[in-house]
Amino acid sequence: MACRHEDCRYDERGWLPIDSEVANTVRHPHCKHCGTVRNLFGDSAVGMGYFMNVLSSMKRRGGKVIADSQIRLISKKLMSMDDFEDRYWMRRSIQEEVFINTVSKYCNFSQNYIKSFL
Repeated sequence: MACRHEDCRYDERGWLPIDSEVANTVRHPHCKHCGTVRNLFGDSAVGMGYFMNVLSSMKRRGGKVIADSQIRLISKKLMSMDDFEDRYWMRRSIQEEVFINTVSKYCNFSQNYIKSFL
């Protein structure tokens, strides 16, 4: 992460539309350093530990074999991505898509098999 995000004060929050059929607005906090608006609604990002736990459960409970070297390659690939864990603008659905594509690349598992562990 390039910026260590820090919320602005409540009176500095900007009015932005929310995801709904009705045109409503709500105050969104933003980073007072870089200006990135924090995602308040929907699927917010999760930390790298979540995905490491998924890999661990795939190794323990899965019917298919996954080696420690494959887990290391997957974790290095995910950690090398800029802002993968950024909870301000990254969505969990995008994280899961990247995770599924990375695991299927290194382990040759089907996407449905990987989704069953998420």
